[in-house]
Amino acid sequence: MCSRNPSVRRRSILRPRNISCTSHIDRARLSLLTATKPRHGTQALIAALDVHTGQVLAECRDRRTQDDLVSFMERVAAAYPDKQVHVVWDNLNTHRAQAVWQAFNARHDKRFRFYFTPLHASWVNQIELWFARYTRRVLRHASHTSTAHLRERTGRFVSEHNQAARPFKWSFRGYPLQSGTS
Repeated sequence: MCSRNPSVRRRSILRPRNISCTSHIDRARLSLLTATKPRHGTQALIAALDVHTGQVLAECRDRRTQDDLVSFMERVAAAYPDKQVHVVWDNLNTHRAQAVWQAFNARHDKRFRFYFTPLHASWVNQIELWFARYTRRVLRHASHTSTAHLRERTGRFVSEHNQAARPFKWSFRGYPLQSGTS
């Protein structure tokens, strides 16, 4: 479970589509141009990944508040009515309100288990793989003219993803043990 704030931006007229930078100064100047694109608003994308099927529940919101997250989690609870649900969260402030999540869990017969990734280890959460794919295919180099346009493209991406959903083949073998001797 994670949320992101993709922004809606229009491509800058000053940046040609296929530009090749020949020096460090050109690259730096180009990054300044892309940072000054006019923004048309942002959206908070809240998503949940079913690691067994690869299916994603996602929702765009105007803001990312505790109430928005609770509302989304109610949708998750409705999608999995009689199953145990394991939720892996990063350390976002809206995830840390213990009383809110204890009350939520009590309303849903204690079916939810919440786990938190260690600090700076959100890559452990498989939804991050989906967010990376979303970023590459929907946000990067895109020209969204409004928040409605971004929501429409996001909804289409989620729908297309779910039609061909498969679980991620994700593994991490770890780092070799470091001994103090050379």
